[in-house]
Amino acid sequence: MRTAVAVPALVVLALAACARTPPPAPTPPASPPLDAAAIAPTARTSPLVAELPAALIAAAAALEPDAADDLFAFYAARNFAPVWFDGGALAPHRATLAPATATGADAPASGQARVDREVASSLAARRVAAGDAAPLAPAAHATAVAFERAVAAAAAPSVEVAAFGGHARAVARYRTIAAAGGWPSLPAGATVEPGDSAADLDRLRRRLGVGGDLMLGAAPAGDRYDPALVAAVKRFQSRHGLEADGVIGPATRRALNVPAATRLAQLEEAAAAVAELRTRLEDRYVLVNLPAFELRYVRGGEVRHRARVVVGSVENPTPAFADVIEHLIFNPYWHVPASIAREELVFDFKADAAAMAARGFELIDSGGAVAEPTAVDWNTVTPASLPYRVRQGPGAGNALGRVKFMFPNRYAIYLHDTPSRHLFERASRAFSHGCIRVRDPLTLAERLLETDGWGRGDIEGWIAAGRTRQVVLSRPVPVHLVYVRAWRDAAGRVQFRRDIYGRDAATAS
Repeated sequence: MRTAVAVPALVVLALAACARTPPPAPTPPASPPLDAAAIAPTARTSPLVAELPAALIAAAAALEPDAADDLFAFYAARNFAPVWFDGGALAPHRATLAPATATGADAPASGQARVDREVASSLAARRVAAGDAAPLAPAAHATAVAFERAVAAAAAPSVEVAAFGGHARAVARYRTIAAAGGWPSLPAGATVEPGDSAADLDRLRRRLGVGGDLMLGAAPAGDRYDPALVAAVKRFQSRHGLEADGVIGPATRRALNVPAATRLAQLEEAAAAVAELRTRLEDRYVLVNLPAFELRYVRGGEVRHRARVVVGSVENPTPAFADVIEHLIFNPYWHVPASIAREELVFDFKADAAAMAARGFELIDSGGAVAEPTAVDWNTVTPASLPYRVRQGPGAGNALGRVKFMFPNRYAIYLHDTPSRHLFERASRAFSHGCIRVRDPLTLAERLLETDGWGRGDIEGWIAAGRTRQVVLSRPVPVHLVYVRAWRDAAGRVQFRRDIYGRDAATAS
């Protein structure tokens, strides 16, 4: 199995030319720009189509990840048809960029040579458009600008992708990586921290280069865990939902060693799930992606609010389902589920009933009367014989915080505030009994109620009053709890998340 993708020689030559610091480029003379629309996606076929994806993946190792994704997205939208050769829209203008590609203007007969020249021409055009190359003739500048506009148009995330998805480009890219042999795996080893010396760091550099987290040559070879390599590891950790601390511990090593073919399977599985989800999305909805620990409120195709969430623990997994948010409750009571009361709180009452009363916990007997916790002989009560329902009154320590969002369902799941805000700082946030704790819930409440005439001041005023109030939405808002572990985000980064509940047995990691 190949463990690294070699960069074509012409691409390396073009990149080396880019590395030289050019003199300041004068403002190019005005020139009629080419129509970027002429470089639109095409169904035209070319012998280069089969070879271009691998060449682009090879070139990606020497580019910033976002720039590599943009270029790949441009060609993917064209079904990998060339733009500079074989009748491509810019083939007549290729010669104008020849000085920037460090190659000739002719069209090589060899297919592989044309593929290399195609990629080199695209890289050169982007440098010229950005002003990072020696000044060329006005016609070359016009060609480069047209190409850059076409790339930007193909790479710009649609509103829908910004909300959730972007799988098509990610699948295409990872399919090519897997077909090229994937990336090298790392052997077991001790935890490596920034500044440490360790074996196999060159292998790690190759692994991160193929995955797009490290530019070729950005980190010097050797056994020192240098700052450039640390930064690449942090990028990888961030994309995989890990603590982005740069420490190569067991979790990071496991994620690095997931094969490219498995990541591709995760993307394909997620793409199918999201395709089905899109058929059910309306103009306005709340989306909670459980393995990403994130909530998004979308209205009119725009993400209007994004928040971290805490979801159910491995022992108490949050189910994936769809419903509608019907009403909100400010200053809610927490009606403690019987299982939590018997298995957890009864021991807290036994230990210190007065402290539980001070925290706002109340006991409700079978007749609906409230019993004082300190009036109960807890020595005679067992978890199985607890004769009360338990609730916690509104207040600063209430487990549901200041507001809860209700969508009555058979799972008894809802969204709510929480006083335990420190958990939102964790990268992995599976800690609840199943319900979903929301960071910044007042902004979510404001978004949901804005069509009903409520403002932030109204919400905060009612909460400050301390009274419980139910507010029914005039237009219920759909809520989707989904389990999607892979996607391409709005910035073009391919994201993966751990299978926290073991629901994806075929691609578990």
